[in-house]
Amino acid sequence: MITSAIKRMATVKARLALAGFAVVDGSEGGWNICRWDRTRFCSSLEGLEAFAERVGVL
Repeated sequence: MITSAIKRMATVKARLALAGFAVVDGSEGGWNICRWDRTRFCSSLEGLEAFAERVGVL
């Protein structure tokens, strides 16, 4: 069974990927988001969602 947090994370990662962002799971938690020569680290799902909203994919 998929929990709501896992579904939220998958949705955000998919939408960012469709917009050209690479989302890589961090080795100690969190996510690295990359596009062109820029990267950003998000340590929480809320941070990942906030970034996705900021770039207009959510």
